Amino acid sequence: MSQQDPFLSWLNEMIPMTRAMGITHCEFTGDCLSLSAPLAPNINDKGTGFAGATTALATLAGWSLITRYTQSLGLDCEAMVVESQVKYCVP
Repeated sequence: MSQQDPFLSWLNEMIPMTRAMGITHCEFTGDCLSLSAPLAPNINDKGTGFAGATTALATLAGWSLITRYTQSLGLDCEAMVVESQVKYCVP
């Protein structure tokens, strides 16, 4: 889906961090969702993805999947992230 995708436009408006991260791709197939962001605005001093940015992208993907899925079922509900835990083993 392109930047013109209504969900992605809404995401970029309601969660400004998504614009700063450069998220411009969101694909939802009904039971699968993918988001992508370029490395440049999310890079760390090691030349890899900044841990906070990769965690944010993963969290946004999970939240977006639930949000899009419930919307596709015509359900009027709110999704929220209550708890998150990440362990980075290698950069």
